[in-house]
Amino acid sequence: MNSGEGEHMQNQSDQNLDLYRELVKEKDLVEKQNTVKAYGFLAMLYMYLGE
Repeated sequence: MNSGEGEHMQNQSDQNLDLYRELVKEKDLVEKQNTVKAYGFLAMLYMYLGE
């Protein structure tokens, strides 16, 4: 009886881990996009000032 409960708990923590990984992945993606946008903006600014 107890081993079954333990397995269920293990399953739950695996699911939580997967959710956490997904969140971290999305956060990294958003940060990369923001960095790219910032660099793009700076590049445009430099080109504008260089004209």
